[in-house]
Amino acid sequence: MTELPCARVRGSVSSDVTRILCSEAVNSLQERAFSPFKQGLGPFPSRGETIRWVEPTVLLKTRFLEWTDEGKLRHAQIID
Repeated sequence: MTELPCARVRGSVSSDVTRILCSEAVNSLQERAFSPFKQGLGPFPSRGETIRWVEPTVLLKTRFLEWTDEGKLRHAQIID
């Protein structure tokens, strides 16, 4: 579980996750104690949300409309 010094959060993708990932796969994720991102580069909880970090075991293809001026993804979605 090492820190990823170059990794940056560029947005989130939540549409269709429940359709693509079955509950068995979600339950098999191993929680990790700390963010893999260098301090200050990861996402911050909003609207009372809690962030749970897990070891990545699933790879999803995504597409997005454009980059925002802030360097984030606009209208990201999972593709089959």
